[in-house]
Amino acid sequence: MIYDNVAKYAEAKGVSVRKLERMSGLGNGAIGKWKDGKHKPTLYTLTAVAKVLGVSVDDLIKEGGE
Repeated sequence: MIYDNVAKYAEAKGVSVRKLERMSGLGNGAIGKWKDGKHKPTLYTLTAVAKVLGVSVDDLIKEGGE
């Protein structure tokens, strides 16, 4: 769910998930690890991603992302 929301907001902003990782200061593949739900992002990581995307952390973690 979080990965889907992040990917949706990244696409709306016109950036790839990989570019978003770089812009957020994350390592390659960090966001992709959230896709299967086995890895969970930290609040710090979510805050960094949300800041780059111009959305709230709540937007990233809500069901449906809105």
